[in-house]
Amino acid sequence: MLESAGIIVGIIVGISMLFLTAYKLLSNLIEKKRQIKVELLIGYPPDQFVEVPVIHRNLRKGFEHVVSYDESKHRKSAPVMLLVSATNPGDRTVTLTTASIITPNKIPVFFKDWANVPLPYDLAEGKNCVAWMEAAAIAKLLKWQEFSGKVKLIGCFTDAIGKTYRSKPLEFDVDKWVDVPVTL
Repeated sequence: MLESAGIIVGIIVGISMLFLTAYKLLSNLIEKKRQIKVELLIGYPPDQFVEVPVIHRNLRKGFEHVVSYDESKHRKSAPVMLLVSATNPGDRTVTLTTASIITPNKIPVFFKDWANVPLPYDLAEGKNCVAWMEAAAIAKLLKWQEFSGKVKLIGCFTDAIGKTYRSKPLEFDVDKWVDVPVTL
């Protein structure tokens, strides 16, 4: 009886050591893995905010009046953009080479010069970068490709070794933006 108890304890210790070793190996692999979080958003580029007067409109009486200069920041008269943001939560620097949006027919639309950093860019641990393109320009491109209504777009960055990092799909209303003039 004592021998079988010793064998069972030995098996339990052996299995525990096996799981501990596997856990350590897996955690080391995850730690060394390149980790980029990509988001696709609709908004304004980071440099498009200045202090402006707050204007309140009284629709019943049909007039506008300036109330105050708000301490918070408000947008300039800038166009609405599709923003692709990459954040590096990992421990390794990742060299990002391209930023793009993947259309519903799987064709990438690349961002050329509109980013807060030049690409290729070494995205260090804890840093982020943003690329943008006018929502109206994307809508016109999608309309030209015969898309209309709400479509799903995916933000994408590619690194120097060819790995692709993708955002969750963003629902984009082509019809809402197609008639807005492109300014840039």
